[in-house]
Amino acid sequence: MILETSSSSASCVDGLGMDGDDVNRDQPSISWAPDFKDGDAVYRAAVTELRRRWSARGWKVTTEPERDPVTGEATSLHVIHTTDDHGVTLSLSPGRRTGEGLIVAGGGCVRHDGYWDPDDRNL
Repeated sequence: MILETSSSSASCVDGLGMDGDDVNRDQPSISWAPDFKDGDAVYRAAVTELRRRWSARGWKVTTEPERDPVTGEATSLHVIHTTDDHGVTLSLSPGRRTGEGLIVAGGGCVRHDGYWDPDDRNL
């Protein structure tokens, strides 16, 4: 399930660039919530596998403990982050429910011809 898409930020669409006609700037970002059918054990396996795959590509991988939003205490799950070769930030964190994850992919400032509609689900 795609949760959210967005296409701009103040730092990307500040109008200070020297863009030609029909050139737009966007900072695309998309997030979705995969369902890990077998709960937290599968989530932990996904974090381990992403760490292995992202590290094998030479990307710097960071992890941090997930924090309980009420108590602020660390939980037994971790959030994992990286940035790919094109400057796209990627992360996987626990979702709101057991067995749910939250994946976010956020791009840097991109110049392109035409218009990207963040509500278009046919990506």
